[in-house]
Amino acid sequence: MSVLTWAALLYAALTALSLSVSRHSRDVFNGRPTLLSPRSLRWLGFTGIAASLIYCLIAAPSGRSWVMWFGALTVLGYGLNTALAYVPRLVPLAGQCAFGVALVV
Repeated sequence: MSVLTWAALLYAALTALSLSVSRHSRDVFNGRPTLLSPRSLRWLGFTGIAASLIYCLIAAPSGRSWVMWFGALTVLGYGLNTALAYVPRLVPLAGQCAFGVALVV
């Protein structure tokens, strides 16, 4: 369960970082103003990435935790990139679901 927690937190953080870019935010929200500013989304994204790394290192203190975290970062980043290209309207919902999973687990 711990892998699911930090991976979900990592995906939510990557989603926040991608929505802080004005082009992605415009594509996803059709130019409507968002609840959070780009600066706060960047702050949430970088804080979430750091928190997921710390949680990963605590959950698996061996040397393979770094490999697991970077592998998850690569796979989740690629998945988010693909989602932004093909189904941009589902990206905020997926990010919210990932954040909810990270809180529940």
